[in-house]
Amino acid sequence: MRMKAESILIIGGSIAGLACALALKGKGFDVTILERDPAPSPDITPATSHRWKRNGTPHAVQPHTLIASIRNLLRDRYPDLLQELIDAGVGEHHFEDGFHKEIAGKYRPVSEDAEITTLMSRRTTLELVLRRYVERQAIAQLIVGAKVRSLLTEKQDDGTIVVRGVSIKDGEGCREIRSDVVIDASGRGSGFFQSLVQAGADIREEYYASNVAYFTRSYKLADGTTLPKALIRVSQTPHMTMSLMSGDNGTATVTLAAFKDDPLLYGHLGDTEVFDAVIASVPNIAEWINPTHFLPTTGVNRWANMDATWRHSVSDGSPRLLGFFFAGDTALRSNPKFGRGCACALIGSHILADILVEQDSPRERAIRYEAGLKQAFRAEWEFLLTTDRNDYEAFRASVGLKPKSWRDRLRYIIGRQVNRAMQIDPEVRRAIVYAGNGITDLTAWLKGPRIWLRILRSAFAGPIERRVIARHETCVDRRAIAQMIQTV
Repeated sequence: MRMKAESILIIGGSIAGLACALALKGKGFDVTILERDPAPSPDITPATSHRWKRNGTPHAVQPHTLIASIRNLLRDRYPDLLQELIDAGVGEHHFEDGFHKEIAGKYRPVSEDAEITTLMSRRTTLELVLRRYVERQAIAQLIVGAKVRSLLTEKQDDGTIVVRGVSIKDGEGCREIRSDVVIDASGRGSGFFQSLVQAGADIREEYYASNVAYFTRSYKLADGTTLPKALIRVSQTPHMTMSLMSGDNGTATVTLAAFKDDPLLYGHLGDTEVFDAVIASVPNIAEWINPTHFLPTTGVNRWANMDATWRHSVSDGSPRLLGFFFAGDTALRSNPKFGRGCACALIGSHILADILVEQDSPRERAIRYEAGLKQAFRAEWEFLLTTDRNDYEAFRASVGLKPKSWRDRLRYIIGRQVNRAMQIDPEVRRAIVYAGNGITDLTAWLKGPRIWLRILRSAFAGPIERRVIARHETCVDRRAIAQMIQTV
């Protein structure tokens, strides 16, 4: 039994840091969050959360989704927080909402479909509600305007690095804060991995460059317009993915994802005229992005840090770093298009909190946390990396940067048919959406012969189904984009 409450410092007061504090609620720890950015002013509401400037979070302008497994975690453990998110205007996208109106009549609900509801919002709204919940519940002390200058470390005889606290600069000047445990939840821009390596820590990082950039523009509902349900619309070609997502409080975003070495798209999608011309050519997006429904509120924002990483603090079964844990994106991350960032932050924080409660030994904590993350995320992370690599190779083949192999052609044919089946076959959609939302294993649908038979049958779709598929697939080709760019 602990004689006194252990102190825990969380670096970063964004979603991952707040999730760690939430997971530690009521577990007997003295928790402090260090956040670099200023606090939101009291007059900022969920509807006006875009006014909260998050300079330390460049992807705050991107749409965010809490997949169904995370919504269910909130429902089961923090029902009051879930209700606050809904009351704040965060959108709920139910499984049946994903069907086109011409296909909806084929849908036959099953009881498990109630588990497939995602939350859709601007990141600033999610973070604002979560932050105020943590503050109101007095879960942690929050120090704002605190820049962490360095970690306080010691090197043991066997080379293991022990973190004893941090050195910060805030409104009180430069000072040191000692702590029993330090959690790095400072996100993709964290530099603490590199500083620990420089201090002699034998830790390693797996890294994969996705070569993808996101171009996003934000919108709001036109006056007098109501949204009947949450919206997700996606169209995809080998060289670009286009998506429309509604958010909270009558907002929406359109994101175009292109590869950095695309000689045509990467340098031009940031131009609003080119961006608008591209989405105007995509029927299932253009029907909503027009003066009757959604109007733009921003220019085009570019975000290019999509690279995947996995950081290891245990080597050959021996921990090389004690008293310090990576959390959220600093621990592991994949391309955000898979919607796993918030999921890893929330699930990973609960894994860590349970270990800190159950185990006093710093070495056992490090070993068990490494194993817990591996069990929860490793197979999924590797599958997502494979998907990323395949997408990149398909792009290179489609634009002539490499010869098209028979594998490229086969992969394209199969991928296209799977996407078509998802649009018109509720059973195929259910299997894939269940996996994508963390309800089943991410690859579970790949192992079902019945699903593959239905995918094959979708190749012989009737006229209504073909019309729905056409709306999903119709998008501007590269020759037309080149003409748009010349015109602009």
